[in-house]
Amino acid sequence: MIKLISIDVDGTLLDSEGILPEGNMASIHAAKDKDIRIILNTGKPIDAIINVYNALELNAPVITMTGGLILDRNGDKHWKVLKSNPFPVAAFSDIYKVVQDIKVTTYFMNKGIMYVHHSNVDDGYINNFDDTMNRFSCREYEVVSNSPLLDWANLDMPTYKIMFFSDNYADMEQTWAALNYANIEGIISEFSSPYTVDVRTAASGKKNMVEFLCGQYQINQKEVMALGDQESDMELIQWAGVGALMENSDPELKKQAPLIAPSNDACGVANFIEKYALK
Repeated sequence: MIKLISIDVDGTLLDSEGILPEGNMASIHAAKDKDIRIILNTGKPIDAIINVYNALELNAPVITMTGGLILDRNGDKHWKVLKSNPFPVAAFSDIYKVVQDIKVTTYFMNKGIMYVHHSNVDDGYINNFDDTMNRFSCREYEVVSNSPLLDWANLDMPTYKIMFFSDNYADMEQTWAALNYANIEGIISEFSSPYTVDVRTAASGKKNMVEFLCGQYQINQKEVMALGDQESDMELIQWAGVGALMENSDPELKKQAPLIAPSNDACGVANFIEKYALK
């Protein structure tokens, strides 16, 4: 019996236009009526998913920033930190050494603000970055003149997630490979889209945070469903009692998935909720 459903947002819950399908919404409401906990589990900060959270009429914790921060409203209007996994500042210089010669955008995700630094200042690139951020509802950020990996002492801390962006997939492959080769202690790097690489602490991550919530609610592993579409979702998907990668995911990544759900444009979330949680 499924008691908790963890759902990634972009590429999973939302369709390719960033819209919440009616079919997914209806199935989630039906799951809630059966007292199944619905946990949005995203790489985004809370401000970027609050409209989705409200549209689903949720009253459950949210795993944000790829497990860097769990926030809970619990009927209140204000978000409270349920669990946090801040970055050790000692890791920043090691990460900078790895990426300093790659033309990528660096952004720090903190609780109330994102700091963005562009290595590539071409107008076309900046416009593409802004369009991407708008498409994913991440509109609130401060552009800084120096990399936050170097200038972190002048910014509001702590940081819960670091992300790198480029509109050139080869740059992202190079960034991901270099970070993994460097093997910085306590630091994990994962693709979160074809254009973004997430860097997080080993203590964070979507799977670790779902395990934490399961401990809070006395839910066991077999009672968890997890749905996602990227490398950052895979550990959780492989751990969950019912775990599925979306059909729209990378073909090589799908080879590692225990189950494949229909695509985000075919209401794959609704399909799996109805198949595994509502019957």
